[in-house]
Amino acid sequence: MGCGTGSNTRLLAELVSSPENVFGMEYSKARLEIFKKNNPAILCKYGDLVKQIPFEEKFYAITAFAVLMHMKTAEELKRALMNIYNSLESGGYFLWYDPNSYDHFSRGGVTTVMERDFQLSK
Repeated sequence: MGCGTGSNTRLLAELVSSPENVFGMEYSKARLEIFKKNNPAILCKYGDLVKQIPFEEKFYAITAFAVLMHMKTAEELKRALMNIYNSLESGGYFLWYDPNSYDHFSRGGVTTVMERDFQLSK
């Protein structure tokens, strides 16, 4: 999720045994165009994590690096996390990193949403 221009997605594709099973999603159309130019072998689609993930597949793992910090409200964060959760296979993994994630925790965003609305394992 939020693959930007593709450097992390390309790295993940190089690390796994089946790089054709690595996909990307990006909200910025300008970044998506750069991604496609730099990574023609990786399928990346335009998408809004708050609205819907544009893939029918369920995924073994989903990553979101420097993405969730862009959610403006606890409700947006909740919808994004639910979309991720619903896109995971049973037993799947979600790995995220946000340099400003402390803000979500201090305002009750992630903690409140996850404690109240998520069963943290599938």
